[in-house]
Amino acid sequence: MIQHTDFKHPRERIFSKEAIFSIKSMLISNRIEPAMSIFYLTNEREYLGLGVAEYRESKRLKKENHKIQVSAGSIWVRSLDENVDLLPKDYYKNQRFKGKPIEYLKEVRMCPAVIQNGGRLYHLIQYTLRENEFVTRRLMELNFHVNSEHGRDSFRIEGITDFKGEISFFKEFGLDDSRVLIEISFPYDGVQFYAIQKNSSRNVTNLQFITLMGDEITIADWDMIIPSMDKYALEFDNAYRRVLDSLLIPDGLEIRCEGDRCNIELIVENRFKAPFEEEIRKMREIYPEIGMRIERI
Repeated sequence: MIQHTDFKHPRERIFSKEAIFSIKSMLISNRIEPAMSIFYLTNEREYLGLGVAEYRESKRLKKENHKIQVSAGSIWVRSLDENVDLLPKDYYKNQRFKGKPIEYLKEVRMCPAVIQNGGRLYHLIQYTLRENEFVTRRLMELNFHVNSEHGRDSFRIEGITDFKGEISFFKEFGLDDSRVLIEISFPYDGVQFYAIQKNSSRNVTNLQFITLMGDEITIADWDMIIPSMDKYALEFDNAYRRVLDSLLIPDGLEIRCEGDRCNIELIVENRFKAPFEEEIRKMREIYPEIGMRIERI
């Protein structure tokens, strides 16, 4: 059973602002390692140029070239390694950019799915009001620096708005037709808290979560989050490790624990739905009180 109440999702409670910026694909196309990224051609539903053995064994590949050179349609790019940057290389080494890069700020989340459309890579950043001034200033610095170094319109700020979420981002670029929301619910007896996965990694020990408890926003890792699931923790831990090992990388994971229930929401591609369903079915065989809901986004 899924319990529905008058609530806000963790992302709506934590984030107030978002920004979309784009970079010419050619600036980074030679720097993405094939074993670290997935390229997905949306209009043909095929993978492009993977260096990942698990996919090569199970999926038909259209190309063996891992560079981003697709001009027609849209592809999304997702890093499988949190150390891979999808920004111009000199951004991380330029001394004029004092302080942390945008994506490493505590109250900022950069969506792991980066969309290529028309020769540009589009990034979505979500952040709190507290980070608004810094993010805006850093985007302006990037705009000036990248365009000065690489030519006019190499970097473009597409918009800074109130929070709308990644589904709106996907829809804007035509990627919304293949996503589903999977919601898992289980009994809970603990403190109220909310969490949203901050980064993307195949290794759960590298995952970070932006958490909200009371009015305090903090960063927690997987080992700090999983005990909150009480007696279900081991099953959830094993299930999530298995799906990540299979390269079933979700677009996001959110946890909402309040009252007497905990709800976990995952946004995944429709073709990933069956493996996630199977993992939840295994858990429900042990704990039938675990609820599940799946809907097309």
